[in-house]
Parts: sequence; structure tokens; C-alpha cells
Amino acid sequence: MLSYGKIIEEYPERQYPGIETCLIGGPSLQGTLPTRVPIHIVVDLVVEKSVVVVTAYVPDRDQWTAAQIRK
Repeated sequence: MLSYGKIIEEYPERQYPGIETCLIGGPSLQGTLPTRVPIHIVVDLVVEKSVVVVTAYVPDRDQWTAAQIRK
């Protein structure tokens, strides 16, 4: 999913030296389009080293639009 997703929010208040945190949204890899469930993944990007998955979840449809924008 990370390779098919896009950054939909950034969290500068959570930044530590050399680490950037963001929310990536995209389709799950299970099922077929257009029935794939959207997935959100919060990641810490360790500059030039690695990606650390902080959490992953299915977004609440009451809080997000289909375009991955907060309501």
C-alpha cells in the first residue's frame, strides 16, 4: 500500500532531528477495484535510512471524505 498511497497530512509538530512524520492514504491491496478499502498509515521517515510504521488503520468514514480529506 505504501507504494500506491500518497501523503495526505504531515505532522511538523512531531518532528525530531532527522525524522519526519506523515499520514499516507491509499487503497488496501486486498479485493478488487473499486471495492478496496481505504487504509491510513502513519509513518516516521528516518531521513535516508528507513520508514517506520507507527500505526495503520481503516479511516472512519464520518471523519474523512473519499478523497482522503478530513471533513
